[in-house]
Amino acid sequence: MEKKYELVVGGGGLAGVCGAIAGKRLGLSTCIIQDRPVFGGNASSEVRVNIGGAASCNAWARETGIISEIFLEERKRNFENHLSTWSNGILDIVLYEFLRNEGVDIYLNTSIRKAVMKDKETIESVYCVQLGTEKDFIIYGDFFLDATGDGVIGFSAGAEYRIGREGRGEFGETLAPEKPDNGVMGNSLLFLVRDAGKPVKFTPPSWAVKYKKDDITLKAREHNYLPGYWWIEIGWPFDTISDNEEIKDKLIAHILGVWDHMKNAEDHGFGNFVLEWIGMVPGKRESRRLIGEYILNEQDIKGRKIFEDAVAYGGWYIDLHTPGGILAKEEPPEPTHTIDPEEQRKERDRRHTYLYQIPYRCLYSKNIKNLLFAGRNISVSHVALGTTRLMGTCAILGQAAASSVALCKRYNCFPSDIYKKGYYKELQQILLREGCFIPGIKNEDKDDLCLGSEIKASSVKPLKLKGYKGEIKLDIPLGQKLPLCGRIEKIKLKGKIERDTVLKFHLRSCIDIWDFTSENDIISREIHLKKGTEDIVIEINRDFEKGLYWFYFEKNEDVSLRTTDEEIPAGALIINTYKKWRFQEWRKRENLYLEIEPVIYPFEPENIINGISRPESWTNVWIPDIEKGEVQFLEIDLKGEKEFNVVQFIFDGDIDEEYTHIPPFYILPHIPEDFNIYIEKSGGWEKVMDVRGNTKYFVKCKFENAILTRKVRVEFITVNNKEPWVYEIRIYKQG
Repeated sequence: MEKKYELVVGGGGLAGVCGAIAGKRLGLSTCIIQDRPVFGGNASSEVRVNIGGAASCNAWARETGIISEIFLEERKRNFENHLSTWSNGILDIVLYEFLRNEGVDIYLNTSIRKAVMKDKETIESVYCVQLGTEKDFIIYGDFFLDATGDGVIGFSAGAEYRIGREGRGEFGETLAPEKPDNGVMGNSLLFLVRDAGKPVKFTPPSWAVKYKKDDITLKAREHNYLPGYWWIEIGWPFDTISDNEEIKDKLIAHILGVWDHMKNAEDHGFGNFVLEWIGMVPGKRESRRLIGEYILNEQDIKGRKIFEDAVAYGGWYIDLHTPGGILAKEEPPEPTHTIDPEEQRKERDRRHTYLYQIPYRCLYSKNIKNLLFAGRNISVSHVALGTTRLMGTCAILGQAAASSVALCKRYNCFPSDIYKKGYYKELQQILLREGCFIPGIKNEDKDDLCLGSEIKASSVKPLKLKGYKGEIKLDIPLGQKLPLCGRIEKIKLKGKIERDTVLKFHLRSCIDIWDFTSENDIISREIHLKKGTEDIVIEINRDFEKGLYWFYFEKNEDVSLRTTDEEIPAGALIINTYKKWRFQEWRKRENLYLEIEPVIYPFEPENIINGISRPESWTNVWIPDIEKGEVQFLEIDLKGEKEFNVVQFIFDGDIDEEYTHIPPFYILPHIPEDFNIYIEKSGGWEKVMDVRGNTKYFVKCKFENAILTRKVRVEFITVNNKEPWVYEIRIYKQG
């Protein structure tokens, strides 16, 4: 059976799904080929790894675009937390629905066996076999997106690729081995246990690995929390592709051995627990890496290198698991998970990354003209893969790669021409228009009627926190990122002072939220505090250019500072546990409770047309003061009568929340549920659309017929005391 498409996506993980949806939305005939019965890859119910990404390690960094639409829909529907092993089948059906609703042709249970070449540089088709139907397919394509993880299409087509670790000298990577080798991160199986409410015995099979009391392997691996365990992992010296089934069998034996140890060898508190599920599809971390025009490396990531063709970003730490996994008995499963706390802090610093750009040149083949790739098989070094392999990152890579195919079709060119001929600038604008974020890239879309308009609003919320809820001891240096503008006289904090002391304060500038490079104080103060004091007052007495800044206090164990769980757009509590400044990781983030005198208003309406749709170097959001009325509005003066048929919004997608900390049945707290759109007509306002019950952060309001007006007004109706956060409004006349 033969089929023909403009874009053929191989692989149904998050990179492939987001790529297929992006291609279809941009008008391409698109199919997706997945060798499993469900979509999601490692995030599916077959493997059950939770989605991770930049927000786990960095503030205001969760991925947006299609992955955010999908994930927030899953959170809205799901009754369980999004944690490893607890990833039930809700995400599977959400992914399937998204693809089907967009009209992507779906080939599940379909294995790509080989690429058929038109010539040595061009793929003509892929030959596929579908289980269950006994059908063979030859699927022709103009362009192929390899999101298979193992680089199946690229390998078969003869694309250049690498496996293993580069030597330290090739890119000057401090985390690379001295000499190149075949060491790769391993495959894992997860498992799930449940509390049965009464003691339950467990008898392992004879072939389960035996872990005795005080076993050195488990001493090096924390196992006193609810499983499954990512560190039950095997890779080198096995081949993670050709030995996949053998690895799976060995992993099952290790899982049952670990569970036997937890039930029978030592008391870990699991006497009432029963084994419910063991994964039968290994989750892979690493195999082939297809080679593009550029190989992203450790130096690029740690140096936050600026790429003119940036199309995506990462921000997870450089997470390189020990080759051999659980077979490397006495070694920690990953260097930051060592038993020694001091060594842990040192390794976290060595491997930490702030937000970094990923260039388009990493997403297309160096030697196969019509091949692109996304996911863990992109063009990166082994060390760089430690951070780019996270599924949230892979998803935005899929959207970027597939979106470029629309330009290839428009300009009748290959992916390499997108870079060489400068079309990547247009690609960047497409991605921003479709809800993505690219660090350092602004909306410059000449078709967006909002750019250059004048904005006014009913009100603006001041930066004023309502109260504190917790406290944090100053037993390490810590501080705060925050927006400042205009004259600042004082910053006030609340604390608990255990004895008379001197608190040392430093305030510095920064390029963006994730920048800590400045070593020069704008202000430094020594604050003398008396035992029992609550108020900490820092005299500032300075004018500030509008922007982000950060302050910190030196370590002082006599002081605890009050914290709040209220969000400050672009604000974040920062800590320094070794030598690097970082954000609170893998948890719900806090801010220091503070007051700024005089009160500042950094959430002004002009933010929505400044070209940046999330906090970066400023707050970039309009927040009204809902205490001034339940109906708040934005008014957009287009400076002349303009015709349009689309009004597009980006509301707050809760991007400061890490994936695993967004609870079940979640509705975003700062999106407007109800709003109305008006146009100016005959000196008054005419309603042209009302929206009710909205639960989405990315909203396109489309009109059947074009509308001609000079001014547009959007009224937001406050529901349940929820204040709307508006990051961007765009207005288009689309054909």
